[in-house]
Amino acid sequence: MVGREKILIVDDDAKMLDAYRRHLKKSFDVDIAKDGELAMTMVGRNGPYAVIISDFRMPGMDGIDFLSRVREASAESVRMMLTGYADLNIVMEAVNEGYIFRFLTKPCKPDDLHGALEAGVRQYQLIQKERELAESRRIQSVLQQAKDRLKEIVEERTRELMASNQRLQQEVEEKRRAEKALRDSREILQIAMDNIPQCIFWKDANSAYLGCNRNFSKLAGVEDPKNIVGKTDDELPWPYAGLLKRYGEFAMETNSPGFEVIEEFDEKAGKTISWDAGSFPFHDEEGTVIGVLGMIEDISDEIASEEALIRQERNESIGKLARAFYNELQEPLMAMDASRDVLMNSRKDNALYAHAKNISDQVAVINQIALKLKKLAGVTRSR
Repeated sequence: MVGREKILIVDDDAKMLDAYRRHLKKSFDVDIAKDGELAMTMVGRNGPYAVIISDFRMPGMDGIDFLSRVREASAESVRMMLTGYADLNIVMEAVNEGYIFRFLTKPCKPDDLHGALEAGVRQYQLIQKERELAESRRIQSVLQQAKDRLKEIVEERTRELMASNQRLQQEVEEKRRAEKALRDSREILQIAMDNIPQCIFWKDANSAYLGCNRNFSKLAGVEDPKNIVGKTDDELPWPYAGLLKRYGEFAMETNSPGFEVIEEFDEKAGKTISWDAGSFPFHDEEGTVIGVLGMIEDISDEIASEEALIRQERNESIGKLARAFYNELQEPLMAMDASRDVLMNSRKDNALYAHAKNISDQVAVINQIALKLKKLAGVTRSR
């Protein structure tokens, strides 16, 4: 037994239509129409119908024209025709051209009509299933195409991700090597700076320390160079930190390096300390001053050594000059001493004696000078 479906019966015989409906309403949902125009309206308004049965001979629009229009308006509906034997050839032509699924001759027995309708309903349901199957196959095809495309996209994305991951790993490895090289270079630079006698430091534009070498941290009273990072000169225990702040700010403000020997009296040590200071501004890529590199060194001992050397060289020069004068005076003095003795024995001539006495006095003065030069030369040599 087939499922309950809607059917439409078209006939200009009202009594026949009522008889069909009474007989078929237990098995089907039956609609009736007395002509083709009304039937077409019902197809558009109440359709789709599983089976549409039309009488061949009707006023206005015959059955073939009506079913031909139904074919266009509701292609899946199964079309049947009721006809007499006189119209058999015309109806057979319509069947062969595909207009009609089956035709029935009048008068049609109720059981024959019922059986034909069941066959038509089965045909309609088969068409529906084929349509659904075709739609399902189409959807499956679309889904398969989408699946294949998705697979291609996934494979493509997987390849891209693998390539990106490989590039990322390479970048990470390169970055790791670069960071290690940077750390190594910083360590080497720090070691190099920690083993030079000068005190090195560098600050940002706000005069906060970015780093220093070990000699500077000791000088500034900070145990570990790392502990100076972020501090300002006002936070350092070193009493001369103000010097670095003043000269560092001046170098950044003028955007020029500065060199100067600074002397400060150390009350604790009771002596003047000489500092050799230098400040060098450094810049970003746009040339803006972003900090200062500084150097400071205690050169008090060096200056003291240089002054001692200068004094020694001066004394040695004076000693050499004194010895030279003394040696040069010996011979004239000996001659003058001899002349003085001769003149001093000539007491008979008063004028000559007076002259000799003057010479003798001058010789005595020169002898005193010679003795001082001799003493000066001797003292210089003894140092």
